[in-house]
Amino acid sequence: MSKSAAAAAWTPANTVTVIRIIGVPFLVLAMLAPWDGLFGNAQLAATIKPWVCAVLFLLLSFSDFLDGYLARSRNEVTTFGKFMDPLADKLLVIAVFLVMVQTGQLPAWVPLIVLFREFLVSGLRMMAAAKGLVIAASWYGKAKTVTQMIAIVLFILIDALPAVLGKQFAEPIFVLAWIILVVSLVLTSVLLLWNRPMLLAFGASDNTIGYASSYMSIYACGTICVQLTLGLNAFITAQGKTRISMLTVLIGAVLNIILDPIFIFLFGMGVKGAALATILSQGVSALWCVFFLSGKKTILKLRVKNMGV
Repeated sequence: MSKSAAAAAWTPANTVTVIRIIGVPFLVLAMLAPWDGLFGNAQLAATIKPWVCAVLFLLLSFSDFLDGYLARSRNEVTTFGKFMDPLADKLLVIAVFLVMVQTGQLPAWVPLIVLFREFLVSGLRMMAAAKGLVIAASWYGKAKTVTQMIAIVLFILIDALPAVLGKQFAEPIFVLAWIILVVSLVLTSVLLLWNRPMLLAFGASDNTIGYASSYMSIYACGTICVQLTLGLNAFITAQGKTRISMLTVLIGAVLNIILDPIFIFLFGMGVKGAALATILSQGVSALWCVFFLSGKKTILKLRVKNMGV
């Protein structure tokens, strides 16, 4: 690479990307290092360490949005940035997951699934690029990134939250349940209030906006069912009960397939019927999750006594 090309690649956005990569080893060191000797108090160290690691992870994660904004706003999208930005993201997430496997917070199959997904997507994008096609990041991909960040922060803070927030937060499942509830209410409000502008912003055309708006107006009301199913099912999977977890998915999927033709054609509801079938199916899956996590066969339990605030 010539000096001029190297100088052109060294943009503010790429600088942020490189800083994120350099920050990954420091985050790993912070998560693995024994903090007891630093504070001389094991309990204090156990409380402070997760918060410091969570803040560091959030700063590194935020830099992903920052470098993208800088590159687009300054019109400085470079080949170096296109390659290093996704690489930095993968390094950050995989490094944190591997540390959590090392410390016993996560089973080994979790980072394996993430790695498989990342390699698969990267491979597909490389194949598309070889044919002159560009696969842009979708709304679902961005949503995956945000929810993944939230999940990682929760796992980092899992031992520190009870001491700070009180005894009612002693069970991690309770923390997630309330977060899911809040996120669901926010999403529902946003989707109902700014339904049409958001759909148009994400690619709906004049020909499809009517159908999309009709679907979203129904689907938004069932956001909490979808979020509860996704969030609570993770706690079933985390206990190694993969069959029960798969059953949760199958219940929603099979019921959706059955209800779709009934609501769409038999009741003549069209696309609104499809949305109603989806949220009803997810609602049944959510009830199944609550039923299982309240029963005797689960280690992590939903308990009414822990739900007072």
